[in-house]
Amino acid sequence: MKKFLSLTICLVLAVSSLTSCGQGGGGTAATEKVFRRNIISEPRTIDPCLNSEASGGAVIDNCFEGLVGYDKNGEKIVPEAAESYTISDDGLVYTFKIRSNETWSNGDKVTAKDFEYAWKRTLDPALATDYASELFYIKNAQKYNAGEVDASQIGIKVIDDQTLEVTLEKPTAYFLNILTMYYGFPINQKAVEQGGSEWALKPETYIGNGPYVLKEWRPKDTIVLEKNPKYRDAANVKVDRVELRVLSDPNSTLATFESGDIDCIIGNLPPAMVPQLIQDKKAIVAPYFCTTWMNINVSENAMTYNPTESKVLLDVKVRKAINLAIDRNALVNNVTKAGEIPATSLIPPGIITNEGKDFRNTDYFKPEGDVAEAKKLLAEAGFPNGEGFPALTYINSNVGVNPDVAQAIQAMLKTNLNITLNIENMEYAVLLDRRNANNRQYTMAYRRWIGDYLDPATFIELFTLDSGKNWTNPKYEDLVEQAKSETDQAKRFDLMHQAEGVLMEDMPIIPLYYSTNPYMIKDYIKGFTYSPIGTFYVKNLDIVK
Repeated sequence: MKKFLSLTICLVLAVSSLTSCGQGGGGTAATEKVFRRNIISEPRTIDPCLNSEASGGAVIDNCFEGLVGYDKNGEKIVPEAAESYTISDDGLVYTFKIRSNETWSNGDKVTAKDFEYAWKRTLDPALATDYASELFYIKNAQKYNAGEVDASQIGIKVIDDQTLEVTLEKPTAYFLNILTMYYGFPINQKAVEQGGSEWALKPETYIGNGPYVLKEWRPKDTIVLEKNPKYRDAANVKVDRVELRVLSDPNSTLATFESGDIDCIIGNLPPAMVPQLIQDKKAIVAPYFCTTWMNINVSENAMTYNPTESKVLLDVKVRKAINLAIDRNALVNNVTKAGEIPATSLIPPGIITNEGKDFRNTDYFKPEGDVAEAKKLLAEAGFPNGEGFPALTYINSNVGVNPDVAQAIQAMLKTNLNITLNIENMEYAVLLDRRNANNRQYTMAYRRWIGDYLDPATFIELFTLDSGKNWTNPKYEDLVEQAKSETDQAKRFDLMHQAEGVLMEDMPIIPLYYSTNPYMIKDYIKGFTYSPIGTFYVKNLDIVK
């Protein structure tokens, strides 16, 4: 998702002693309940139309809500801003009835026009959003984004203030899932016009329709949210204040938790301590719809960026050799050690078919690799024993266990293929910028993707999106297009299996492991559930001491 991906963790700065906080984990008033989490990195934006990171999502998910969302367990679609919806028999027309008590935090009524404005803003080619393509399922949305039609021809129709009609290009079985994401949320047009390019930076213009409002943003420190008294279900929101502290160092994060200054850590625990924390039942391993892999830049600009490295990586035999030289069992058992599963495909476990089977049903290679075959492929590519092979550069996230994983892969490639891998560890924001479609300043890069929703399409379609594309294959794109309009689940899943097979045969990515997300939480936090797509909602929590 949601999302590119490093998982968000939220943390709070306690500003008074626990004895002065009543039932809260921290706070400033005797009766105030404060939930304190951390986020790994400073959000680049908290604009729902522009955000593509989990750190920004920690704010957006609590300050906005879409027409539909997920239940408390993060599994089933339930109405949110919409009190109900209908779908036409042909699967093309969705009609949403917006709640009469759905209100913006400034007191204005939320109307169908607010959704129309937000979605068309996301699609506006001038805004150049990462997720515009996720709305291309809507009739003429892609054509508008390409400048071929005007906004009035997009299949988004305001019937009246409380009725929104959406017409799709083709039936799309997971369209409601798509609307649970940030780009499905409404935007207050007056707030954007008043605040201009900085509307999402200031509490006075960051107007939302969710259970919380932005109170304060101290850059690279803490983001403070407060309960929204205008929220339609404010009476059932127990936590008064949310504090999200930017903490990237795992040791500092754990120390802050153990000192009682935060209530919850999700991910970013010290890698060396995770096995013992899990064994002692202090940390819980949550199911996670997430895969970590290495991107290989085989896009049209690869030779422009680094001709020496790209020339060898454009050979599929080289990419397969590197893939087979990596022992994923060793990575998860000796390095990550948090219950990860070796990845032998793109799609992680967790999608259950109508027949009760997991979508992930194919190992495209052995988890331990195959060094003999790797050496054979490298020799066939013209580099026996790695002779004459240029050093490669891998840009990597500096968060958590990622540097250790990169070093382990570096050693494997040197030992098994005599290939030198130079590692450049960097802040995630810098990594995203280097990897972005507008730059693609890399030959090999770290990537992790947490599914935006529980459907294989959230992974499969990544490699057709301009925002993240590092490879192009017409056969793959044709299979994805067929899957998009297929309503029979068995046939749709078969098409996506075929597409995944094309991806694995071409090997523009090197899957490493299916990630987990260990978390720690104080026992006085009640109602905590964590979904496989990496979200939970503070509105469902209570603090009881």
